[in-house]
Amino acid sequence: LGSGMTGLAGVFLAATKGPKEVILTDGNEKSVTNLKRIISRNQSSFGKTRVTGQIFTWDEHKISSDFMDRFDVIICADCLFFTEVHESLIAVLKSLLRPTGKIYMFAPERSGTLQQFCSIAMERFRVEVTDRYLDIVWHKHEQYLSEVSGGIYNPDIHLPLCIVLKNK
Repeated sequence: LGSGMTGLAGVFLAATKGPKEVILTDGNEKSVTNLKRIISRNQSSFGKTRVTGQIFTWDEHKISSDFMDRFDVIICADCLFFTEVHESLIAVLKSLLRPTGKIYMFAPERSGTLQQFCSIAMERFRVEVTDRYLDIVWHKHEQYLSEVSGGIYNPDIHLPLCIVLKNK
């Protein structure tokens, strides 16, 4: 969800040829047009993995029945900064996820928006948050903190934390 202009995480996942299907979504038409171009240009890298791109908004009332309880894994990147849609996003995620599925979200703390989301999500999911999910990311974070970056690196907006949601 929220693939943006490149769908990098989903394209990478599809290129591993592990998943049966990867659906790249965004609520922005221009992003989805670009996603479809990227999918087309990289089709040979996906093996038997079916990859599609489509418009998807976080409105649980507009979810196709084909998507309900469909997904084993959902990936979201930097989708938590608009606090006014947290409840809608959580409802949509709950509707899409299979009972045994997992949601992997990556987002910075961004002035408390991540914590606000997690507080609401705890009502419907088991929530795990970690900042040390990948050694190279953590080492780069420490490196940037120790360097004089002239204020360019700010962990509040630049360090993505990993949030894992599982159904209760």
